[in-house]
Amino acid sequence: MSHIAKALRDRGVVVRETFDRTPPEPVVFVWSWKWSKEILDKHPDAVVCTLDHGLFHPRNKTVVTSWMELNGNGEHPCIVGEPTRLLSKPEWLSVRKPWRPEGHVALIVGQCFNDVQILDHLEDYGQWLSDRADELRAEGWEVMFRPHPVQRRNDLSRYPRFAPFTVGKTLYEDLDQHNVGCVLGFNSNACLDAFLHGVQDVRVYNEGSMLWPITNPLTHKADPFYRDALMDALAYCQWDPEEIPDGLWSSLHVPIVERLLEDRTALIPWHALREGELR
Repeated sequence: MSHIAKALRDRGVVVRETFDRTPPEPVVFVWSWKWSKEILDKHPDAVVCTLDHGLFHPRNKTVVTSWMELNGNGEHPCIVGEPTRLLSKPEWLSVRKPWRPEGHVALIVGQCFNDVQILDHLEDYGQWLSDRADELRAEGWEVMFRPHPVQRRNDLSRYPRFAPFTVGKTLYEDLDQHNVGCVLGFNSNACLDAFLHGVQDVRVYNEGSMLWPITNPLTHKADPFYRDALMDALAYCQWDPEEIPDGLWSSLHVPIVERLLEDRTALIPWHALREGELR
């Protein structure tokens, strides 16, 4: 958060850093969509930027700054057809792997039951998971389930036993160990990670996914043809914290703030790019 404060101060913006989640300021930066929602409930006229972990590996070393909502439902800078930033990040670029050979296992990736995205859109997440598993089996897939790491640590009993659980420490381990040819999730970033890692059949079911602009809403499948263009654009959505004060971040984000302060309905969510730039 201090890196963002410095970036804004360098542009002459008055910044107050606080742990108070009832701030009077018209623009608020806060960690996690949970707290963003709390602020917007109390201050519906506020313009809120949600900070969260990065979109793809190394997620815990990077940060996403999303306006008004999270991931595909929020607004991010959209720079299309410009690979320069991604090419300058070898660690990020290494995430993109050649397409994997077709496998026989469909891996469902879980989200936490208290995930705001799940609570807002699904009445019964356990039933939703079971229904998707039945559909995959009807297509001929062998189905396995990767619990969310946080849910795995806290309470696995909430997940219905609709399929064998994987035990890999990382998503990549599970992809390799189980000959995975399909990955499915509600709007988990694990689906994005699997797609970048070479799984061609990746399915998401909610516009909160960063894959939504290249996803067919009827089949729920992301289109492999647009993977490179998507990743080039995603490189402008996540940031190494120490690079935020360098100038590029603020040059992309301040115009968004100014537009939303003038008209909060002028939000351009990431999922709205479906018919536009990325195709």
